[in-house]
Amino acid sequence: MKKLIKAILFFLALPLMNELVGVAGAQHRSTPAFSHDDYAAVLKAYVDDEGMVFYEGLKAKREQLDTFVEALGKLETKTYTQWSQKEKNAFWLNAYNALTLKAIVDNYPIKSSLIKSLTWPENSIRQIDGVWDKIKFNVMSKMPTLEHMEQPQRA
Repeated sequence: MKKLIKAILFFLALPLMNELVGVAGAQHRSTPAFSHDDYAAVLKAYVDDEGMVFYEGLKAKREQLDTFVEALGKLETKTYTQWSQKEKNAFWLNAYNALTLKAIVDNYPIKSSLIKSLTWPENSIRQIDGVWDKIKFNVMSKMPTLEHMEQPQRA
């Protein structure tokens, strides 16, 4: 299960990274840019070609992840509303994946419960209490859960 989650995070995020760097760096933009550079650096440094995340290393040097997460909270809604739908989708995909990484790193090494271990591997993200429906994150000064971010009407 852990490998599957890692692969999903990696493969969902990377296809958009080239586009996002181009979007964020475009000189001809009429709408304000949002930098995904710190998140891209995290992926490059701590996710291998097979989608495996080096959580121990990321936990030890998490500054770029924390900087990106902080930027998610500071983004102004009026800036976000000026973006194209493609930019909004890319933003939410990267926000969701970065915040999932944050939840894992905040709880790393993951402590398993006896009851949950009957269903899920001991190192599974599912061992983290409330990871999808209780833990809240600051995104555009709102406090959504990961579950809320999965919804199309998220913003």
